Amino acid sequence: MANDYNHHAAMQELRTAMSRTPRPLALIGAGVSISSGYPSWPELIIALADEAKAALQERGEGLPPKFQSILTNLHDPAWEAEEYARLLGPDKFSAFIRQGFALKNAVKEPHLAIARMGFRHYLTTNYDPCIEAALDIAGRAHQVLHWSDQVGVSDFLRDLSNFGAAVRVVYLHGYYRRTEDVIMTESSYSKRYIESEDTRRKLLAIFMTQPVVFIGFSLNDPDLAQFMREVVARVGTEAQHFALTPYETTDERDLINRRLMGKFGVRPIFYQTSRSSRGQDHSALLDIFADLDSRSVSTLPTSEVGRPATIESEDELPTAVDPNDPQKGRWGGRSFNGMRRLRVEIGNVNECASGHLMQFTLVLEPLANAPALSGNVIFHLHPTFGSGMTRVVMSTPQDARLSLIAYGAFTVGVVADDGSALELDLSVEMGFPQWFRES
Repeated sequence: MANDYNHHAAMQELRTAMSRTPRPLALIGAGVSISSGYPSWPELIIALADEAKAALQERGEGLPPKFQSILTNLHDPAWEAEEYARLLGPDKFSAFIRQGFALKNAVKEPHLAIARMGFRHYLTTNYDPCIEAALDIAGRAHQVLHWSDQVGVSDFLRDLSNFGAAVRVVYLHGYYRRTEDVIMTESSYSKRYIESEDTRRKLLAIFMTQPVVFIGFSLNDPDLAQFMREVVARVGTEAQHFALTPYETTDERDLINRRLMGKFGVRPIFYQTSRSSRGQDHSALLDIFADLDSRSVSTLPTSEVGRPATIESEDELPTAVDPNDPQKGRWGGRSFNGMRRLRVEIGNVNECASGHLMQFTLVLEPLANAPALSGNVIFHLHPTFGSGMTRVVMSTPQDARLSLIAYGAFTVGVVADDGSALELDLSVEMGFPQWFRES
């Protein structure tokens, strides 16, 4: 099959969109929250089915024979949710949503990278508060809007022409603390999208007038797909929208490209995934954010821009502003750029006589399509490491690794093999336990 997808052209179009005014809106789907401990849609249906079965057992009842298999074979997730919610009853269904989507104290990538990007507003169909938490970590002020707030939605639509308006997080399908707003079952979808012409018109207005980047979102959703098809019918297939889309094979990628462009007028930006015993690996998605972040600095708020990419002399670094965390703010404030990424691999908690200790490894690695590492990498640690607060590590082509044991979080500054400066604040790495991050 001929390869009819040009990755470089698609990325350039997205870079251009991120650098102009107005900047795109982000539409965040369930795929973004999986790494932070939340279920995919199929996993959510399975969990809801288990909850319904448990509720029936409490009442001394059970599911009819083959009920679950017949329901699954309908391939109608909204109706599956409808049936299981009916069996649960409204009180237990609300409790299921509240407990399942509360903040799990583990907001991870890609939420953190998405929050750092210069998206104008964040729309989400998720019930969890991860994007709010990630924006808080990124230091980006924002306001929360629930789609059921008709006055607030009208104000939001009017503000779309005000490019200086406050960043909003818009919950399209409800929120775990407002279970009455949750859109999950067939009846809730019908009430929101079929019975309400007002909802349809307002969403159409957004998709017809604003560039949107779909992240972690499947266009197999029948309701959203219908909106996008209507947009194409009204304004044509010339893409102003983008979707960050996984693929495994070239044939799959080319087929997805033709479908998204021809049916929905959405320009895909592909990243390749692989499968392992741990599931599907979506880490390459971060390479896209790193590329956009390094090439679209002018679109970000001044507080997020940070230092230049390279350091000629460490004597020219700014002085420490936080005596308790002296590396913070000295190395640019970014854990990745267009060539390198600094991350942490977290080990197990060890007990010792002096209290808790954490074992972890700092990893500097090249991004996709970047040159391999070559030469020394310098890690700058907290002064409590004494004479070992500056560590020089010889890299391999794949990475440079430094294993440490510490009792509390701190900021790490790194001078990479290419002279670029990177910085990682361990206190916002949600994989660490709370006691470590706050120590």
